[in-house]
Amino acid sequence: MKARLIKLKHVVAPAKLMVVTKKRSADEIYEAVQSGAEYLGENRVQELVAKYSPGLMEAISLAGAEIHSSNGDARRPFGHGQDDDFS
Repeated sequence: MKARLIKLKHVVAPAKLMVVTKKRSADEIYEAVQSGAEYLGENRVQELVAKYSPGLMEAISLAGAEIHSSNGDARRPFGHGQDDDFS
């Protein structure tokens, strides 16, 4: 996966590559983050809350990646604000 992400980032540059996590497992999302995914997109907030465990959120944060949702404020990624509620 890492080689594919590097190649795709090069192809779309200077645009940013968003990895869409819809219908993907937490393990697949973790692998994407560990492979260098910087921007993650989840369609529904309910899916995000159900799928993204505290451990996965920590891994995403440590990697400096961002999560975005079409239902959320596109200007501010999830996990980077004090009013985010993942409980």
